[in-house]
Amino acid sequence: MMNDEFKGARLLLTHWITSLVSAIHHSSFLLHRLKEPIVFYLVCYDVVLDRRRTKVAHILEGYGLRVQKSVFECVLTPDQREMLNKKLAKFIDDDEDQVRFYPMSPRYRKMVSVMGMQPEREVDDVAFIV
Repeated sequence: MMNDEFKGARLLLTHWITSLVSAIHHSSFLLHRLKEPIVFYLVCYDVVLDRRRTKVAHILEGYGLRVQKSVFECVLTPDQREMLNKKLAKFIDDDEDQVRFYPMSPRYRKMVSVMGMQPEREVDDVAFIV
């Protein structure tokens, strides 16, 4: 019984914290959004060497949500996109590696379907923290 109460309390606390963080960043992100346009990107990479691949993945984790092993969903302002490009360029070998940015409109993002395992969170252009 104690274990079930602990799980319930933990779930409630996790939900509360997630909601609070989302609300705080939602309001500040909306203010930021008024100044700069944001774009939702599907970012895919193919990097040959493990060391470079690890660096690329680590950089992208700071900008978005990993949805597959080499695919991220990122919400970026033009300045963030430029900074991300500069960081990635340090680890990409132009002769062997590739990173692709696919911009996605809100209309088509709503049409995305996922088969199989669902990600635990979704990237939302008004609630995602970067």
